[in-house]
Order: sequence, then structure tokens, then C-alpha cells
Amino acid sequence: SSTSPAVDTVRALMDVPILKADDPMAERAVELGTRIGVVVTARTTLEPSVGLIESHAAKQGKEVEVTVELDSEAFEAIMAGDKAGHDKRVKAAAGRMSDKSDVVVLAQASMAHLAPELNETLPVPVLASPDLCVEALAKLLEA
Repeated sequence: SSTSPAVDTVRALMDVPILKADDPMAERAVELGTRIGVVVTARTTLEPSVGLIESHAAKQGKEVEVTVELDSEAFEAIMAGDKAGHDKRVKAAAGRMSDKSDVVVLAQASMAHLAPELNETLPVPVLASPDLCVEALAKLLEA
């Protein structure tokens, strides 16, 4: 997520398709709603994630409102080996986001393991990049 903007530079230099890991997630988020909540634990992910969603909204001709919740303590927890503490904080942040969003985006792949549980417990869709990226890659390979 943090290095995602560099892909745009590389794309212009290559003849083969290059897919950002977060592209399919951002595209789907915009398809699902106009109020998009983003959960971020690493500050470096914040701007690239919001920018990517806004870029996909522009491509789709949609106006979106992106709300971000940055929880640096969750990032510190996972870096210290406290996966349970990280997960608890991310789930709480996603819950808060679901109250004011049409869709919640987990902006880092490190949170993706929580998406299935959150999709069962929250009233709005929760998206994570890994599965959506693999689906998009499979479609590219079929073409």
C-alpha cells in the first residue's frame, strides 16, 4: 500500500499489465458505495490508500467521501508480536467505521485475515486486498 504510487511510474515504462495489489479493492469499494471507511495502522499507508480510492472514483465518475481511521497503536502491537492486541484494535476501528460507511476497507494486507470475521459481524461489506487481487490476476491471465 505504501509503495503503491511507484507502480504508476513503472506502468508507463512497461508493455505488460501491472496490477497494484490494492487496485481491485479500491475499485470494488467505489462500486459498493460513496461513503468509504478506511482502516489504517501505518501512517505511510494513509495517503496512498485515500488517493487510490479517489482515483478509482474519478475513473467511475463517482463522488465519494473517504473517512480514515489511523490506529498507530495497532501497528505498534503487531510489530511487537502482539497479534491479539493488533486484531482487537483493528476490529474496533472497523466497527466504528461501519457505523458511518457503506463499505470498510482494510488498507493493509496485514489486516486481511480479519475480513471474513468482520464480514460476518458488521452491517457493511469489509474489503481486503489479497483475495481481490488474486481474483483480478486470474482474470488477467484468462484474457
